[in-house]
Amino acid sequence: MTQLEDAWVAEELRREGGGVAGELDVALENFDRGTELTSASRPLLERIADAAVSVRDNLQPQGDVPNDSTNTQRALNIATSLPIVLLGVRLRGKVKTNEGMSYANSVVAVGMAATLYHSSWGGVRRITRKLDYYAISYCSAKLVRALWPGETSKRAEHVMHCITPFRPFWVSSAGAAAMQVEFVRLAAKHESLRPALKRHLCAGVASGMAFATEDVLAENAGFLGKHMHSLWHLASTTTLLTIGELVQHKEHVRGFAAARSAGLFDSATSLDGLQYASKEEIDSKPAF
Repeated sequence: MTQLEDAWVAEELRREGGGVAGELDVALENFDRGTELTSASRPLLERIADAAVSVRDNLQPQGDVPNDSTNTQRALNIATSLPIVLLGVRLRGKVKTNEGMSYANSVVAVGMAATLYHSSWGGVRRITRKLDYYAISYCSAKLVRALWPGETSKRAEHVMHCITPFRPFWVSSAGAAAMQVEFVRLAAKHESLRPALKRHLCAGVASGMAFATEDVLAENAGFLGKHMHSLWHLASTTTLLTIGELVQHKEHVRGFAAARSAGLFDSATSLDGLQYASKEEIDSKPAF
């Protein structure tokens, strides 16, 4: 283990641009000290160390961010995380499919992870920050499955889960982009969804601006800048609320199609403003 640890240190110093030349030499000397490694065995250990450092580097995010530096920041961040939990619980009572329920549960997980992160400190905070990012990525995968239920989206969800430990931000971004395209596409076809899309776009712009400028404004914008993360929470909660409306609309569309195929509605019935039949109503339709 000592040899592997020394190789790890040597590899990290090399990746950081060499650091101080003397430090690299010392690390390599410690690696060689007291050993009779052959020329074939040393590269193997170095390759193991290199692979370990690469995996470590890919397990994003790393470190900490100073968005809970004061008691006021911490309190506001916790207070603005809790509505996300409540939003997920509320959505659970509105969705009608297993995929929708899984997505609602993932929203609850996002709120709980954010609350845990902003409640933690010290070394634990580095772990809870990862959990916070992973929960958002997990939620994005569940959203894809809720919007496009089927075997293809099921496989896509599994792939997204596998990528999450290494690139959670990429997974979240991909899920958000797919959702956004679907939101616009459906709103263009169904007028009843357009108000939700408008609220979604406004909240999304506010959320993106708050997320992108948080670090800069924290130094230059006084009280507002120091609590920009809380504003990001609130804007994100609004976007999640509108996404919930999108998920319900998709369930509405699928339920309406199933009801029409079962003969409960005629082909001229309009989708907008119609509460679709439940699965029990469709299943109870007499066979002819």
